[in-house]
Amino acid sequence: MQSKILNIFLFTFMYSFTMSQDYTYNLENINDSSPFYGVNIGPGNFQGKITLHYFGKQGWGICNERVGSLYQIYQELQAEGIDNIIFILIGKSEWAANNSDWTNNNFPVLADPPPYDTWSSWEVSSLRELFFLDSNGNYYTQYNINPIEQVNNIKN
Repeated sequence: MQSKILNIFLFTFMYSFTMSQDYTYNLENINDSSPFYGVNIGPGNFQGKITLHYFGKQGWGICNERVGSLYQIYQELQAEGIDNIIFILIGKSEWAANNSDWTNNNFPVLADPPPYDTWSSWEVSSLRELFFLDSNGNYYTQYNINPIEQVNNIKN
C-alpha cells in the first residue's frame, strides 16, 4: 500500500512539474521557403495543430539527415490527408551560417539567439530532441531521434 501511495505521489509530482514547464517561444522564421517566412512564431501560432519541435544543429550531418527524414514523414502524412501537424526546426544562432542545410523544405526554421532561452526553458538535453505538443499547445511527449529507429517510430 505504501509503494502505491508513493507511486501516486511521484506521478502527481512529475505531472505537475511537466505541466508547469514553459513550452513557448517567439522566434523569427528564417526559412524563405516556409509560408511563415519572416514572421515571429511560437507554439501559440498553431492552435488546433499538433506541433513537433526538432532541436538540432544546422550543418551537422546527422541533424541534417534527421531533418530530411522528418520532411519525408511530413510528406507521407500530407499524402494521407493528415494536415494538422506542423514540424518546426529550432537551431542556435551560433550555427546560423549553415541554415541553408535546413531550408530546402517548407518547415519553419528558427535560430535561438544567445543565451538560448528556448533551448534552456524546454530543457533540451542533447541534439536531435523532438518535442510533441498537442493541438492545444500542451506538452505530450519527447524523445531523442538520434537513433534512426526512433525516426521510424514517429508515425506510430
